[in-house]
Amino acid sequence: MSQLWSDKVNELINSGSVITHRYKPNQSIIKTLNNSTIYIKSDMDTDADGSPRATQIDPDGQAATSLRKSNGWKGESNFVNAENIPYYVLPLNFTSVSNVVCKLGDLGLIRFNEIEVFAIFADEGPRRLIGEGSIKLVESLGENPWNRNKTKIISGIEFGVEYLIFPRSSETVGIPTTFAEIQTIGQDVFQQVFGK
Repeated sequence: MSQLWSDKVNELINSGSVITHRYKPNQSIIKTLNNSTIYIKSDMDTDADGSPRATQIDPDGQAATSLRKSNGWKGESNFVNAENIPYYVLPLNFTSVSNVVCKLGDLGLIRFNEIEVFAIFADEGPRRLIGEGSIKLVESLGENPWNRNKTKIISGIEFGVEYLIFPRSSETVGIPTTFAEIQTIGQDVFQQVFGK
């Protein structure tokens, strides 16, 4: 995948409006950009939710994700499988803190160490934490969240993960349901927002 993050993106981030928050980690940055994109710089805890073995591989794992069949998910199972689908997580109170409405299924471009991966908003997390992504997203960003036997999730990604979120994008492009679809449709959305 070609590198999409450019000087133009960085200029918009630098001139963006800072959102005051009390999320942890404390050094996390949240900004609204003048093209309605949300920028977040934080860490990335690993989310196992939606995996059929979520409760076995993660002490905090849950079988369900916030995005489910009843609210727009058209994937293979009722929930979004963290082991197959790159997804990001936002806090339950993100809309009230940021004053921006993000819909489940919205696309985002996530970057760490120059690796870029598109992901969808599929789960909501604790009100005091920001920075979380699915197993597949962590792996796609070049990191290994597993123990040696790949039976437990033991780590995430250190501070420095950057998230570009496209609020309400799912309303116009739908919710892609495979890794390949997420990358293709994500690139289309990115180009619509930032230009080619």
